[in-house]
Amino acid sequence: MKDALALALVHFLWQGAVLTLVDIGLMRLARTSATARYAIGVGTLCAMILAPVVTTT
Repeated sequence: MKDALALALVHFLWQGAVLTLVDIGLMRLARTSATARYAIGVGTLCAMILAPVVTTT
C-alpha cells in the first residue's frame, strides 16, 4: 500500500505538469469569458484531485 501511494505521488508530478500546460492553453483561448476561465480552472483542479486516485487504482 505504501509503495502504491508513493508511486501515485511520483506520477502526479508529471500528471500535474501536463494538466497545468493544458490549463494554460485553454485559458489563453478563453481570454474574454471569465465564466469559461473559471470553469476551466475548476475542471483542472478536479482533474488534479482525481489523478492520484485513478493512478492508485
